[in-house]
Amino acid sequence: MSCILVYPKEVQQQDTYKVTEIKKGYYIGKNRGSKILIQTDLDLSFQDEVKVKHIEPIHTDDNFTLFSFAKYNENKNIRFKTNSVEIIHKSTSFKSRLYNYLKLKPNSSIVLSLYYGIHDESIDEIYTMLGYGYMSAYYIVLHVLKRKWDETRIRRILLVFSVLFGHFFVFTLAFTRFILYQLSTLLFTSKPNQMAFTILCFGMIYPNQVLSISFVCPLLLQLVSYFCTEHKWIVQKMVLLGLMFIYFKKVNLISLLFFNVFRKLYGLIFLFGFTVQDLIHLKLPDLTIHYAPRILFIVLFIIFYIQCLKHFKWKFLWICIVPFLEIYCNPFFQVYTLNIGQADCSVIVEPFHKSVVMIDCGQNLYRDNVERIIMPFLENKNIHAIDTLILTHDDFWC
Repeated sequence: MSCILVYPKEVQQQDTYKVTEIKKGYYIGKNRGSKILIQTDLDLSFQDEVKVKHIEPIHTDDNFTLFSFAKYNENKNIRFKTNSVEIIHKSTSFKSRLYNYLKLKPNSSIVLSLYYGIHDESIDEIYTMLGYGYMSAYYIVLHVLKRKWDETRIRRILLVFSVLFGHFFVFTLAFTRFILYQLSTLLFTSKPNQMAFTILCFGMIYPNQVLSISFVCPLLLQLVSYFCTEHKWIVQKMVLLGLMFIYFKKVNLISLLFFNVFRKLYGLIFLFGFTVQDLIHLKLPDLTIHYAPRILFIVLFIIFYIQCLKHFKWKFLWICIVPFLEIYCNPFFQVYTLNIGQADCSVIVEPFHKSVVMIDCGQNLYRDNVERIIMPFLENKNIHAIDTLILTHDDFWC
């Protein structure tokens, strides 16, 4: 079944697509199993039908270790994009009208982020990607209702409501995983069987996404909750710290320390946010640490995690000093050349991080290469200062 689901469907030129997903800056259209990325200034909504006039492969500058938008979409079986579309039919469905209503509310950015997974800068992306708005709201409702009614019956009702919610909003990866887990609690009584059922079903539905943080993070935290018998709070924070570094190359310490508090807060906003005319600005204070893990940190993190599930020891916290020492342990001379479009940018790093030299920086009128390519690369390589900058010719500067 996984092989059938992964097999890419053929995308046709001059075809009609229906909008099924809305992201920040683009849309996803679907037609007979094939998907296409739509980049347009048109104001589209769910289930709008558009005619695609021209398609081209999704392409981004492939720079070593940097995020590849093309590979990200390829994992979702989306290989082509278009910026030439024509609206054929504006949907009047309930799903479309609901989205247009919420989009016009004063607090729309936060509501759309929690309801549809459309990322907004005011919310740490981990809460959006992991679907903690709905999950926290679910458990708040469950905790209140089970005081008066049978818990199994409430879970059945909430499961039906969850499926309806996904139908009228969107089935994100995190939301689908959560529904599968809630279904497993009704089918099995033992925790191992529940997790096994969730892993099996998710792997069959989304075989390309089993290593996504939307699946890995909740699973690892569930295992901590089930197996870890002491210092769960510390182990949870260490797991989150490691995953944030591995997946995002950065972590906001405020979000990390108050993870449980913000998770419940977003649950309350999920329940009542659409009724509030305006919400306070939720952007967290910027206390961010950048670190791109290498193989040493990843191996130690796996060992730390397995050992903590068996028995926690304070000496395991030595893993926290690895990010501050690892960059100074590389004995090799490193030379990197970045593809910045119209030219190259070279970065030279001496052994043991003695010095960093950059040759050219390639800024231009049409794209901020420093912000989009160079700074992410330097952060990914744990380079926080440049000792020497060499400019070989006159260049454009912002």
